[in-house]
Amino acid sequence: MNDVKLLGRLVKKPDLAVSKDSMRCSFVIACKSSYAQKEADFIPCVAWDKAAKVIYDNFNKGQAILISSGSWRTKRCQNPDGRSFYFNFCLVRKFEFVGSKADNYRFLEDDSDPVIDIDTAINTYIHSLNFDDDDYVLNDFD
Repeated sequence: MNDVKLLGRLVKKPDLAVSKDSMRCSFVIACKSSYAQKEADFIPCVAWDKAAKVIYDNFNKGQAILISSGSWRTKRCQNPDGRSFYFNFCLVRKFEFVGSKADNYRFLEDDSDPVIDIDTAINTYIHSLNFDDDDYVLNDFD
């Protein structure tokens, strides 16, 4: 069974990519490490279609999000020099808003750079991936 649950805060505003047939939202969340109290794990996440639109429209840097159901995915990629590497990310199936509106809205005007710029590197990898229709499950939030 491959079922991922994550609770964390977005490290920057999510990115949205729109094609003729689908929408993809990529973002990175910082989750407290279970091994060290003062460390965080930076988890790249991808959501598709309806979920992508809702996340892009409603979440900003610093806001908390609960990925209540997702799956851990691994993609084999190639660097421009032809060397292969593997990239891991969470494919979001279901998510939830967490925290109060006041807590979440206080981050809307905070556009300062994060201390760790790992989110830029991760989002670059996510956008360079070629996703097939088999790589995601359509979410129904109606």
